[in-house]
Amino acid sequence: MTAASAVVLLSTLLLLGYLGRMSRIQTSREIAAQAGLSSSGAADWLAWSLTDGGSSPAGLDGSRFRSGGLVTQISLMEEYPVPPASIPIPHSSEPGTEAIPSGGAVSLLTPCGDSLSVIFFDIHAGSSTQLPGIPNPGNAIAAGTGDASGWLFALIDHGEGASVRFIDLGGEVAVSMPPVLPDWAVAEAGTIDGIPAVVLYSDSGPCMALLRDGTVLSGEDAARAAFGLDHTGPAASSGESPADLLRCDIDMDGSEDIVLILPWAVLCMTRPGIEAVDSVPGASPSAWGFSSISSGPVVCWEGESGRTWRRFGWTGFQNFDPVAALSSGGWEGRFVEGFNCIAGRSNGLRIASCSSGATRLLLAGTPFLADLDPGGPDALVRSGDGWSIMLDPLGGDGTGTRWSLVTRSASGVIRSDTLSISVYMDEGGSLYFPGVVQ
Repeated sequence: MTAASAVVLLSTLLLLGYLGRMSRIQTSREIAAQAGLSSSGAADWLAWSLTDGGSSPAGLDGSRFRSGGLVTQISLMEEYPVPPASIPIPHSSEPGTEAIPSGGAVSLLTPCGDSLSVIFFDIHAGSSTQLPGIPNPGNAIAAGTGDASGWLFALIDHGEGASVRFIDLGGEVAVSMPPVLPDWAVAEAGTIDGIPAVVLYSDSGPCMALLRDGTVLSGEDAARAAFGLDHTGPAASSGESPADLLRCDIDMDGSEDIVLILPWAVLCMTRPGIEAVDSVPGASPSAWGFSSISSGPVVCWEGESGRTWRRFGWTGFQNFDPVAALSSGGWEGRFVEGFNCIAGRSNGLRIASCSSGATRLLLAGTPFLADLDPGGPDALVRSGDGWSIMLDPLGGDGTGTRWSLVTRSASGVIRSDTLSISVYMDEGGSLYFPGVVQ
């Protein structure tokens, strides 16, 4: 063999070796990529099976997921209780920032001189959107418009040159100017026949309704508007004294009624008119809510003589002795009742058992109850670190699970992963998956 032939042979062998190595590397990369896809597919299938599929963790232990000729073995490593899902809201720690439940999400309003900075936080996407700044009326009260209204909130300016401004997701501002804005204690925002509207309530009930198209309703028209208000957000109070509004069926006729909580009285209103007015001399409402256990609205009055609990029944309001959850919570403001427990404000966001009365602190801070997702009532909680959301505190603990995902080919193990999934049960008994996956 000549020297030239030897060089050619050696070059050929090196090239073949290089090509073989490249082929093996490429094949290894393709197998690794396919293993990653198989593991990811197994994780998605596992999350679906635990939620929409309704399977139990034990029932999925030992399952196999096949994809692209590979098999991912799914093994349950651990099962444990997890507290209700808590979501911190970014950009919410600036001084003076208010969180307004609106449009099924949260709007953050921060004063910036003559304008208000508005950030829209989508809890489902976990993302924030900075909206164009809007004029700051100075002493305005913000009221969220509720889920699926298409509008975020209304700013009610009850100072000189009173007005109501409606703000949408695009930052558009529509102004409604009434001739005179009456004294009001509670406001609700929502839609009337699809038109954004605000209803104002005084100690005599609904006193004015203002629509985005400039319509102003008063008297009986305002009352009809109040009961026709759709997609309502939580009530907004005009002052420091406790004031609120509950929508519930007080006369058990199948239609929604209104309970107005004022600093000095409670008004129960049905469509025909005011059903009952209640007060306790020398006391103000300190806690309130609708209780199926008590079959109606219940109010705790607090004054110099202590606390007095009263509930609404067929003969009007009567005193009663609270038991279990009502007596042990030390509630402040609105509370809500779920299956065998009550949630509300009591030195933070707290739940209490309706059977034993045992209480548990879920989250420190100042909570405000609101509906932010299709499940039960949620809570916005303000603390020194800003605002956070706790989803469905009445649902109780969820189920946390840790899983081992081992992907194999015919030649052996290719990839091993560990996955954590938290699943919660809402009041309707169905499972939902809030995206807690690592």
